[in-house]
Amino acid sequence: MTLKHCFNWKVLAGVGVAVLGVLLLSPGLFARVLPWLIVAVCPLSMVAMMVGMGAMKMKDGVERPDDHVAQAPPVAGLPCCGSALFVRPPVRDRVAELKAQLADLAAEQQRIAQEVARLEGERDASETEEEANTEVHA
Repeated sequence: MTLKHCFNWKVLAGVGVAVLGVLLLSPGLFARVLPWLIVAVCPLSMVAMMVGMGAMKMKDGVERPDDHVAQAPPVAGLPCCGSALFVRPPVRDRVAELKAQLADLAAEQQRIAQEVARLEGERDASETEEEANTEVHA
């Protein structure tokens, strides 16, 4: 994966302007500010990309089912600027989903218990009938 996929050009231009401003206004401060500017490039690029994606979503006016999940990078390897992180769906949605599954499982459990009781009743009835037949023949 190349670095052009990681960094937003607008952020890089802004950092470049900040570097030039520090160099022109306070050259002695440049050595102390440069590491912070380098570290800030990745998070600022992420923010710029999220804002851009939000603007595209607002422009489209359409919410897609997978909009809440960040996509993994297409190439295996180290994630670039946190791109391999997954966003969990809202807890409320997950709770509702789990409650629905629990209700389905409870209904299935009840159905199975009824079937077991029916089969045990049939078995007991057939055993009683067999015992009665053996007593008559004896």
